[in-house]
Amino acid sequence: MTPHQTLAVIVRLAAIWLFLYAISTLVGTYTEAHQYSAADSLNPIFLGVGVISLICLLLWFFPFFIAKRILPPSMNEDGCTNSSF
Repeated sequence: MTPHQTLAVIVRLAAIWLFLYAISTLVGTYTEAHQYSAADSLNPIFLGVGVISLICLLLWFFPFFIAKRILPPSMNEDGCTNSSF
């Protein structure tokens, strides 16, 4: 397993963790805010859900792009860069 593949798996696990953490946090925030405010003031919570969902989707569908941006190109045994992903 190459370092890029390992980092891609870590990025996907981070996306799962972020999604589950966001759901648990936003459900609690929604229930607390819904008790004390009108429905119009809940728009920032829905905006937060959208932004976190977009970030999770990007992390889930493009882990190799992120891994290639973070890590330098890997080298083969003969010293050539490996660009076949």
